[in-house]
Amino acid sequence: MANQHETRPMNGKTKRETMHVASHLSYFSLVCALWMAASILERDSGREWSPLLIDWAPALELKAIAFIMLFLAIRSVLNYYKKTSAETDT
Repeated sequence: MANQHETRPMNGKTKRETMHVASHLSYFSLVCALWMAASILERDSGREWSPLLIDWAPALELKAIAFIMLFLAIRSVLNYYKKTSAETDT
């Protein structure tokens, strides 16, 4: 019976696709952080700029920080993979 949890090395196409999806996810988290920052400014200014912005949410600042940290973490991993894949290609 074959081991169900065997790991197979990623081929180049799969790795590129995974990095592409991770890149989109990182930019999505950055957009979420900017959206929450705009919501914080809207909440603190007392003016409503757009109905799409969040009116009020508990711990909005912490959520914005969490999205920024997620963006930085994903970008760091992507940069590491790009660097290591470039070293193995040469």
